[in-house]
Amino acid sequence: MEVCIVYSAEDDVSLALLERIQMNCKSISTLRVNKNKSEHSAVRAGVRYMISNFRLPVIAVVSNLESYALDELLPAIGAIKEQILQDGLIPDEQRFTLSARNKRIVQILEEDFKGRLSA
Repeated sequence: MEVCIVYSAEDDVSLALLERIQMNCKSISTLRVNKNKSEHSAVRAGVRYMISNFRLPVIAVVSNLESYALDELLPAIGAIKEQILQDGLIPDEQRFTLSARNKRIVQILEEDFKGRLSA
């Protein structure tokens, strides 16, 4: 599993934390976008990065989960990895799925974690 964290933070504390994460976790990439970019633009940038740099069968997009700690979010994503790979996520009108360059791109919603994240 490869992870790309797309961020727009400019404060030194956030940047230092992201640098430490990337140095210590080789499967995590970080991608900085302009702070004036929309969430849609940030997601597109992250998807382009993942398509260009990795051979992955599926790209899962997780957004709007800023209130959760990364050390809680990553294991929760790992726990539903097989569902993501097998297209076994519950259909939801809010979920987008699309294809780009022969890759399936699917949005992960908070409901997909079914109690794996604490509020």
